[in-house]
Amino acid sequence: LTIPYVLDDRSRGQPFTRELELASLYIVGDTRRGTEALEAASFATYPILFKLYDGGSLMVDLLGLHKTSLKYDIIPDVEAFIKAINKFSVEPKKYLKTLKGLSGHFKDFTGQETLTFKGLVAHPPNPREINCLLERAKTQETKVISAIFSPILGNKEVKSVVNSLKKHNKTLEQDQKTLEKTKKSLQESQDIARKVLREEKLNINDSSAKIQEQLKRAIEKKRARLKKKMNRETARVREAYKRKVGPLREERTKRKRKLTRAEKRISRLKSEDSREKLDSEKKSLIEQKKKFGELERAVKSLQEERDAEIKALTGQFKDELKGDEEKLADERSQTLDRLEEIKSIEVEILAEAKAISGQIDSLNRRKKKKLKAVDKYKSELDEGDLEISIPFYVFHFGQKRFDFHPP
Repeated sequence: LTIPYVLDDRSRGQPFTRELELASLYIVGDTRRGTEALEAASFATYPILFKLYDGGSLMVDLLGLHKTSLKYDIIPDVEAFIKAINKFSVEPKKYLKTLKGLSGHFKDFTGQETLTFKGLVAHPPNPREINCLLERAKTQETKVISAIFSPILGNKEVKSVVNSLKKHNKTLEQDQKTLEKTKKSLQESQDIARKVLREEKLNINDSSAKIQEQLKRAIEKKRARLKKKMNRETARVREAYKRKVGPLREERTKRKRKLTRAEKRISRLKSEDSREKLDSEKKSLIEQKKKFGELERAVKSLQEERDAEIKALTGQFKDELKGDEEKLADERSQTLDRLEEIKSIEVEILAEAKAISGQIDSLNRRKKKKLKAVDKYKSELDEGDLEISIPFYVFHFGQKRFDFHPP
């Protein structure tokens, strides 16, 4: 049975002696003894050490009954990660593939170790309770040290607890530095990969610009040569057309004049009412129109033939340039495709690196939280290393035993 320690009541007019304390606790025990008779009542002390530690004090149970266990999270293999990303940082495609393969490397810790600190009190009292214990330990009544509970943990064991806790804290701090170093290495390798991509982009642009310029010059040179050839051939076709169509046009002009005269004669004969001559002139007019139509069709046929030849020459001109122009267009298209591929690789690298960096930050926050949690084992006590003996009583009522001691 554990109850809060009975403290001196300063409002009372008389001292609260150990005898009064014993009587008070006996009454509490007697109410719970049932039918058992009191067989023994013992006064004992519990050895506690307040050990200076990092701006505070650790509370150590010198009997070693208290044990504090801490979980240590093992960080992933950092060296293997750094080695892998540095190996391919100058080869962006392989670097991206490596990042994807390591996307879950820092997703969580790889395991846990349990560290046990014998004698370390996990939840030390608050400052007010500690001061009460110190005051109680300094009173005359509690200066008698009980032989029932002698310290089990010596200086060597206490020092081991303190050193182990310091080592644990140092390991947590080192893990944080290691994770920060890993994050920095990731950023550096990412910068190298992006620099390589930028240089590759510049090289592609420069190389393509030179190739395109060469192709353009070749096309312009070829265009000028073919243009001259086409102009010569076109002039030849037009000249041949003129030679063929010249006589036909002259004949057509003559026919046109004859038609005009014949039409005038018919108009005149109509007014003279000469039926026989009129019919003869009309018949002659029909024959002349027929021949004139034949001439028109012959001229048109030659025009179409000329236009077809000129069109064929123009088509040939374009066809001979088409292959070179397609080469230029292909070069531009391939350049854009390569630049787009580089951009895509860079975007993916940024995304993968950001995800891994976020995982590292998450582990680091958990490490910081663990380090901060160690502060709860410290008490605010400025008196240096201090060993005290906390008094308590043991009452035996037959098979029942009641222990009354401080919290």
